[in-house]
Amino acid sequence: VFLGEDLMTQGREYSDDTAKVIDTEIARILHEQETRAHSLLMKHRTALAAADLASHYLSLGDVEGVFWATGRGLTVLSGHEELIAVRMRAHARRGDLAGVRAEWDSHVRALAADSWSSSTPSPKLAALRAELLEGSAAV
Repeated sequence: VFLGEDLMTQGREYSDDTAKVIDTEIARILHEQETRAHSLLMKHRTALAAADLASHYLSLGDVEGVFWATGRGLTVLSGHEELIAVRMRAHARRGDLAGVRAEWDSHVRALAADSWSSSTPSPKLAALRAELLEGSAAV
């Protein structure tokens, strides 16, 4: 008998065998979610590293390097906002407005396909899109 056993068993309307089944299922769910969380963290870390590298390429004016680095990151985490933002900037730097729009459309599709996303692009990315499309129209 351990301290608090009465609290754990009082009012329980199922057997010890059922309690073991419940405990086993809870342990399975917790392990599954821990594994999923670890995987997501690793994917985001990879995507952020790719975004940093792509931003460096963009600062050097190496647009092809931007697409190479972001392409690597997007294979790990499609629709990652930072990667899409750098790609949109690279297209705008080349004067490729269709490319900016295509990246936006790709991002919207990726969000719609992701059951965990809000399916709505962030206001920050929407503002960047507007800025890039409007800014190039003024040139």
